[in-house]
Amino acid sequence: MVEDSLAFFGDLIVKANNFSKQKYYAVSWGQIDSSIITASTVPLKRGFIGHGIKTLDTLIMKRIVSRVKTPR
Repeated sequence: MVEDSLAFFGDLIVKANNFSKQKYYAVSWGQIDSSIITASTVPLKRGFIGHGIKTLDTLIMKRIVSRVKTPR
């Protein structure tokens, strides 16, 4: 969900040492990559993840996208 350049990613993106896509549980791994790419196309000032108090911004989102596989 995105409103006023604030996005809520839930568990799609996680924060361990660095922000990354969720890589532990999925029905469709390809859908995770596709969702990350779709989410990266919206204007983002701040993104909220499902756990923790850290937020992400456009620069961090670009780093995450650079590590996903392009859907075929």
